Amino acid sequence: IIRVALVPQLQPCPVLNLDRTPQAGTTPGPWYITDRNVLKTPPDQSTPSKAVGIRVFYPAGGILLFEDRMLHLFELEVELIELRVKIADALEEAKAKITGRALFGGHILEPVMSEQRAQQRFMEWQHRRAEALEELAKRKK
Repeated sequence: IIRVALVPQLQPCPVLNLDRTPQAGTTPGPWYITDRNVLKTPPDQSTPSKAVGIRVFYPAGGILLFEDRMLHLFELEVELIELRVKIADALEEAKAKITGRALFGGHILEPVMSEQRAQQRFMEWQHRRAEALEELAKRKK
């Protein structure tokens, strides 16, 4: 299960569970990828237009739609980068305060992967992303 919080300044909303268990009487539809439009119910005098049970991915706009709620992927990525900066600062501060052995209750620290592997994965991601964007650009012509 993937849990994602919406960026607070964009639209306050509780944490979304992307693979949520539907509430009684509701069934989320499959994910749709759109080039611009989303299907909604027609508005009437008493209710505005509404997307019910629709989950849409709009890559060009960096948006995931969960019915009428939006997850702004571009802003989320920036927030995550800023969080990494804050974590790095906090780590430096913590390292300066901690001395001695067995700093984490007798556990050892083990890297998730080598820095070389992390750099390689990042470069592969950049290459694959560039190829995908190039392919998308071809289709828009």
